[in-house]
Amino acid sequence: MKTLIWKEWRETRMIPAAFCLLFLAINLFLVTIQYLADHMHGARVTPPGGIYTVDSVKLTGVACSLLAAVVCGGSIVSSEASKGTMSFLTSLPVPKKSLWLVKAGIGFAGAAAALLGILLLGLALIWVNFGWDAIVNTIGNTLVLMIELPILMLCAFTAVYAVSYAVSCLNNQTFASIVFAILACFAIFGAGFGTIILLDGVATQKLSEFNNHLITLHEFDYYLALNATLHDPESMIVATSFALLTLTGIALHISHVSFGATEEPRRRYLIPLRIVGKWTAVYASLGAALYGLYMVILFHVQPALMRQ
Repeated sequence: MKTLIWKEWRETRMIPAAFCLLFLAINLFLVTIQYLADHMHGARVTPPGGIYTVDSVKLTGVACSLLAAVVCGGSIVSSEASKGTMSFLTSLPVPKKSLWLVKAGIGFAGAAAALLGILLLGLALIWVNFGWDAIVNTIGNTLVLMIELPILMLCAFTAVYAVSYAVSCLNNQTFASIVFAILACFAIFGAGFGTIILLDGVATQKLSEFNNHLITLHEFDYYLALNATLHDPESMIVATSFALLTLTGIALHISHVSFGATEEPRRRYLIPLRIVGKWTAVYASLGAALYGLYMVILFHVQPALMRQ
């Protein structure tokens, strides 16, 4: 097992270094462009910093970190299949679950190493270009004022890796796996944002109808929880983090079932549909039960307690 872990790490360790170098190269390019623009105009362009600001460092850091998670997760299993060594790995006297755990753990370790390296490089770049006060303000605004935001970002990072790892277990070509992983992440997060916008539109319409006396408070009570969650940043962050952790669980379930599968690709792609269907049925049943309980408390238990 130690030999397998070391072998996986040797194949993965260059990915974090490559993305740290990519992050550094992008920022050096932006610094060069900013310097040339400043030199041509004789002063800093478009305060407070032109195209190179603290926000640009953060944006490039987030982009490179998420892309590193996609590459680490999307290549670690599909590379074995593309090289024809997957059958050899599965024939070793090691349980399939242990192989899956080693692959998942080493891939996530590589993605986490890239995240940590990019974070340290980003802080160093901010210190060099904008001073120590910029670092203090960045850390203070992130950790003190909005402690939930780093948790949300870590949940998103983990979900991106888990989805990419699941796609890697379903594909036999490394490049195709990475491309499909990127498309899957965009599709999932796009669907998530679309759902939030749709629910917000429904809740806003019902609130408008209530304010215009088109519906009663009793009818609007069904949308109170939804409206309160969508318009409260802390509640939204908690709900989104829970959704991302759920997505992580679904993706890991898919990767575990499809790891080392010998079915044809078309039949293999049916695995996510079956698993998502099971999770949807469970969550729909649980959600309906909890919402029914909420309605019972709201319309029966609470009025009874108030009458007493």
